[in-house]
Amino acid sequence: MEKNLGRFEALARLALGSLLFFYFVIGGPVWTLVGLYLMLTGSFRFCIFYYYLSGKPL
Repeated sequence: MEKNLGRFEALARLALGSLLFFYFVIGGPVWTLVGLYLMLTGSFRFCIFYYYLSGKPL
């Protein structure tokens, strides 16, 4: 799995994902679980949506 996120974008996803997930934990709406996805993509520096949008074959 090759990395397709830059360092700044990965850090931004980690920060925003952490905030959203923390908001969910303290009683926020269910849609804030998107923060989990952002944290995972930021930590692995790989986004499955970018991969498919780039047109690369499986």
